[in-house]
Amino acid sequence: MRIGADLYLLTRQEIETQLSVPTGQVTAALPKPTRLSIHVWSDFHETQERLIPVKVLDHFIAMDVLPGAMPEHPMALLTLRGQAWVTPAAASTDDVPPVPYQGSGQSMPARTYRLAPGSLTGGALRVLMARHVPLPATTSSSSSRTLAVILATDPLSPTAEHAFYLVESHASAPNVFNDLDHLPTPFLGGGVTGGLGSIHGEDVTVSPCGRRMAWTDTNGRICVVTLPLYQAQNETSTTTATSVEYQTLPTENERGEPMVGLEGTLSWSPGGRYLAIQHLAANKFDIISIADCGDPTAVDIVLGRVVQATPSRFNSRYPYWGTARADDALQSWKQKLDTLQTATEDDDDSAKSKKEASSGATTLYFLSDRDVQSDVSSPWG
Repeated sequence: MRIGADLYLLTRQEIETQLSVPTGQVTAALPKPTRLSIHVWSDFHETQERLIPVKVLDHFIAMDVLPGAMPEHPMALLTLRGQAWVTPAAASTDDVPPVPYQGSGQSMPARTYRLAPGSLTGGALRVLMARHVPLPATTSSSSSRTLAVILATDPLSPTAEHAFYLVESHASAPNVFNDLDHLPTPFLGGGVTGGLGSIHGEDVTVSPCGRRMAWTDTNGRICVVTLPLYQAQNETSTTTATSVEYQTLPTENERGEPMVGLEGTLSWSPGGRYLAIQHLAANKFDIISIADCGDPTAVDIVLGRVVQATPSRFNSRYPYWGTARADDALQSWKQKLDTLQTATEDDDDSAKSKKEASSGATTLYFLSDRDVQSDVSSPWG
C-alpha cells in the first residue's frame, strides 16, 4: 500500500491478524507495516555531469573555419551535441600523422579543446550554435586574437532563454563558462523571460567582415545586429543587459511578398552591407530578396530597401556571394588606383574600412529548381 510518497508492505497473515481484533480494541501487539526501501538511480544524482564521449560523426551539428597559429594550419570550430569544440584541420590526409604525437619540445602540435561549456556547467549550459567572427581590417593587428559568437541557453535564466556570448576561441584563452558564480554577461538575450524567443541555430550567420550577425526565430522574424568587439565579464552575474540592440527586417519586400523567417537561408555580402534572404513567397515558392542594412562601418544599422532578386514563378534557393569576370576586371582597376593613393590615406583606418566594404564578391549566385512542361506531346508535333 502507499502512504504519501512511500510504499509499505503488509503480508496476508498480518492483515488477517488485524481483522481478527474487535473494533475499538487497541493493542500494542498489532503488526506494523514495513516500509519498502526504494532507490531510484539517476544521472542527476548530486547534479554531476554525465560523461558521454563526443563522437564527431554522430553528434555533428555545424562547422566553421577559423585561422590557426600559422596560416597554413587552420582550425575548425565544431558544434557537437550542445558543446563547442575547436580542432585542427588538415589540408589533406597526407598531413595527418599515422600515430599520435609522442615527442617533446617547444613545437607542440595543435590540440583539440572544448570551448563551451566548462567542466562544471555542462548540465546548465547547452550550446546551440558556434560561429567564427572574422576581425575587421581596423583590428587586424591583433593577429593572435580570435573570436567566436556562441548561441546557448542562459544558465541563470529559469526558462533557459537563448543568449549570445562573444568569447575568445584561441587555445590559450581561459574557459569563461567554468564557474556558475562568474559567468560572462550575454551581450544579447538571456535572463529575461521571452527575451529573444526560440532562435533557429542553423540560421545564425556572421558577415565575412565580422561586424554584423543575422538570425531567424520561430516567430518568423529576421533579425540583424552589430556585433561588439569585446564581451563584458560580469563578476557577480546579477545583471543581464547590455546596450546592444537588434533590428527586425520588414515582414514584406518591395513587391509585397511575405518575408517570414521560418524556413530559409541567410547570406551576407563580403562587406556586410547586403543580406540575401531565402524565404517563401505567397504562392509557397522559394524566392530570394536582398536587404540593405546600411553602411557596415557605422555602429547603428539603418535598414534600407528590401528588393526581390528572383521571381516567384520557380524555386530559387541557397544564395551565395561570389565574383564574376567583370568583377575581376573592376578589382584590377581598383588595385591600380590604390597604388596611386598617398601613404597617409593607406594608413587611415577609415580608408581601410571603406576598401574592405567595397572589395570582394558583388555577384549573387543561387540554385534554381524549375519544372519545364512542353505542350508538344511527341517528337513529331
